[in-house]
Amino acid sequence: MTKKRITWILIILFAAILYLFANGTGTLALLISCIAAPLISLLIIFASGRHMTITLDKVDPDSEEQSIKLFLKNHDIMPVSNVVVTVRCRNLRTGETEQIDVTKSLRPKGKAEEIIKVIPSHAGKYEISIESAGVSDPLQLWQRKIAAEDRLYITVMPTLFDMDLLVTSSSSAMPESYSYIDGRNGNDPGEVRGIREYVPGDSIKNIHWKLSSKVDKLLVKEMGLPITDQFLVILDNAADVGLNPDALDAIASVFRSVLNTLMSEGVDFTAGWTSPDTGEPVFRRIRDELSYLDASEEYLAVPAITQSAFERIERGIIDSRFAHLIMVGSQIPYGIDSITNGCQVTLLMYGVEGYSKTDAGTAIIGFDESTYMNELAQLEV
Repeated sequence: MTKKRITWILIILFAAILYLFANGTGTLALLISCIAAPLISLLIIFASGRHMTITLDKVDPDSEEQSIKLFLKNHDIMPVSNVVVTVRCRNLRTGETEQIDVTKSLRPKGKAEEIIKVIPSHAGKYEISIESAGVSDPLQLWQRKIAAEDRLYITVMPTLFDMDLLVTSSSSAMPESYSYIDGRNGNDPGEVRGIREYVPGDSIKNIHWKLSSKVDKLLVKEMGLPITDQFLVILDNAADVGLNPDALDAIASVFRSVLNTLMSEGVDFTAGWTSPDTGEPVFRRIRDELSYLDASEEYLAVPAITQSAFERIERGIIDSRFAHLIMVGSQIPYGIDSITNGCQVTLLMYGVEGYSKTDAGTAIIGFDESTYMNELAQLEV
């Protein structure tokens, strides 16, 4: 637009020079026309496009090809020569952003549509929004901003690879188990495993008051630890992979494939990640296809700059609920052996080579973005 203004100024100067050297009716008319045209065009821009509707909509929500429809409608009786709309497409997971400019003309009471193809480079939840909108005059010398705000979201799922050979370590993959973990105490008042003397740190709620009064010392009840879920699967988006979208894709693909395999085997499990809004851990019980898809909408919007999900998990959450913790990420959590307190643990770590085990029995399996489909296809958890 700046170039066009400069060009028009040069046209006016040229017309003025012609009038100075050839002081006639024709050159005067030319000069007046060159001055009047941008002024009239300026008046037009303030008169047109006063009442417009600009919205976004999905072309086909069920289609694998992601396309967005930009819809413009002019509610005035005056035409709009040029409407310029900037649409922003941002991947909430990777932070990648693309801007698309759309220019349209509208008749009086007319409407126009533009199909925008979204070509995602990486998996994640994409926010499609109207960044700005404005109308310009017929000569495209001036522009006036207009109010336009709309947004929608599309989710691009990570690659799902075949993990049909995944075998659960327990043959009882029940939706809810009423068994208790051997050798570990919990907090279920319905299962008293024994009585022992009170030590600092024990919960007051577990004190056996009647028996304590008889022996004249504090005794506590040792509660059973029930297994209410077989699996807790955690997505850990550590900041060290934030600048590597390919690594994020590999981690998301492994996470999704583990969830999908557990779901297909009829296991009722829990998925967890860090909330990008609060920084706190989020847990979602996965029972069916709907809860699985709802969870995907959430974890694919989590950027890789959030604090480790594991660092915010309270010890009691794992102690009292889960028999097996699976974490997919890029950093081996500090102190995981002590926090999980005997819970079976499998770490699927991007950038770590090979297979190893800690002294406490935590299994660490490494992968990278080019070989994870082969390395983890026969994963046994």
